[in-house]
Amino acid sequence: MTSFGNILHSHEPEPRQCIRRLESLNKKKISAHYAVVFNKTCIKENLLPNYSNLRLHDRAVQQEDFVYKFRQSLTGEQLKAQEDLINDLEVKIEEEKKRYDTFVISQDLRKKTDELLDNILIEYEQVVKTRILKKLSHLYKGPIALPGNPAGFINLSSVQLTSDQEKFLNLGLNCHFYPKFDPHKKKTEIALLFDDLCKLHDKGQITLKPEIQPQLQAEAAKRRIKPQHSVLTPNLRKAAQELRNNDDIVIRRADKSSIFVILDKEDYYSKVRSVLQDTAKFKRITRDTTAALKTRVNKLVDAANAVVDGVHLQKVTGSLGIRLLRSEIPRYVAAGQHVPLSCHVVLDWRERLYAVNWYRDGHEFYRYNPGEVPAAQVFHQPHIHVDVTASNASTVLLRHMRPESSGVYRCEISTEAPLFNTVTRHGMLQVVNLPTHGPIISGGQERYRIGDVIQLNCTSPGTVPPPQLTWYIEGERAHPGLVTEFPRSVGPGGVVVVTKQLRLTLLDRHLAATGRLKIKCTASLENIYWRSHERHVHEHVEARPARVTGRHLRNEGGALSVWQKWRVVAAASSLLLHQSVWR
Repeated sequence: MTSFGNILHSHEPEPRQCIRRLESLNKKKISAHYAVVFNKTCIKENLLPNYSNLRLHDRAVQQEDFVYKFRQSLTGEQLKAQEDLINDLEVKIEEEKKRYDTFVISQDLRKKTDELLDNILIEYEQVVKTRILKKLSHLYKGPIALPGNPAGFINLSSVQLTSDQEKFLNLGLNCHFYPKFDPHKKKTEIALLFDDLCKLHDKGQITLKPEIQPQLQAEAAKRRIKPQHSVLTPNLRKAAQELRNNDDIVIRRADKSSIFVILDKEDYYSKVRSVLQDTAKFKRITRDTTAALKTRVNKLVDAANAVVDGVHLQKVTGSLGIRLLRSEIPRYVAAGQHVPLSCHVVLDWRERLYAVNWYRDGHEFYRYNPGEVPAAQVFHQPHIHVDVTASNASTVLLRHMRPESSGVYRCEISTEAPLFNTVTRHGMLQVVNLPTHGPIISGGQERYRIGDVIQLNCTSPGTVPPPQLTWYIEGERAHPGLVTEFPRSVGPGGVVVVTKQLRLTLLDRHLAATGRLKIKCTASLENIYWRSHERHVHEHVEARPARVTGRHLRNEGGALSVWQKWRVVAAASSLLLHQSVWR
């Protein structure tokens, strides 16, 4: 079989160079593509890749939520960088392809070159995919199963599916992401568990070891996930959107299996109508029965509340219409960063989305109307830059935030006539110029005696708003009774400087473990800023006077020096003379 190298030598130098460049650019694109898949999976599944490790040796700080959020933001930045790289590579690949098409090459040679180049890229993609799956498997703490069942769907429609659409449908019912991990919920559950264990210990029913509390705290910080996960690449997501937006087909799950069935919409509706015409099973209704059902349920609630004492059920009120599930408007954003704002709603089956409007300080800057072309519209507002390509009905992406971009942001979502139901949600967003340095510990000394009072001051860098200062003693948060906050000072430009003082009496137990006491002060602002400063305290040991013995008269070699010998002779002569005189 002809090798790729032999085929390349059949080309002229310029086409050969162009083919090599195409090979290199496509390999870079494949690597960047799977890097995007890796980072997106980490973000969706609440994983922290190794490259975001901050090397924090302090267990207490490692368990802080702002550390996790900061590391997750690093993953998001890496994801955005890889996506931008893919866009740049696609432009360069298109340019090289156009250049390659201009060369005069025989049809047979061009065909062989393209086939071999495709084979090389396929093999390279398998290598990169395997490496990424191993990394994900290591983070998941278990194997990753990517469904590859070719019988994941049955196409009974007249529409010809693309290869990406077939791959997406072959994922079957495993094509989903698991719900986001809630660290606050897990910490609360662990705290309640420890409280129950302490109660049993106090009653004498169980015995608790001293290390149980740090073990439970470490478990609360872990993010365990299920072993099987689905990885949706951008191409598969695009294929899913194409299938959803195709009005000519209907995709339903089969009645007696776990595969999908694709039907032409007209055929599907025809079969549904034939089933509904069976009067023995179905009866046409002439009005909405929701109000009658609500009345019946409320009567049962009243009857239950009249019988049961102490437990009162709430009545059913209102209608579903449109309901806001959640909104994400961060309180603080670092200057220069990109921030997504989102509002997610659930619509009643009778409602259709009319428009989504976003405002800052009452002025509209973004609108999404699915009934218009284009659906997304941007209205100029100073210091607001909307990325239309990354924005949709639920999310709007703002780029290059500045302090002047701060304000009250509000989303307004409304449904179509005749009800025009509307829900809104607002939040204050402040863009912060992060300081270039961390907190500074001042005062005190390096050595103290047991019983001395250690008095240190921690001063934050000037920012608006000021960061939160926290003292740690040997990795544990300092007791509030040991910390005093001084009145805040305002510097040039309105920046606020915070100073907190730590007063601690040095005890033997502080130095029992390592012979020194580690004291640390951290400054943090939500999940966008975290810095620390450490100070080590040692015990002051009194110097003891050395004993004078005969060996101190000797030099390092052990022999007497000349001067020492003369002193010995002089002392002996004086003693002999003194004895002879008294005789």
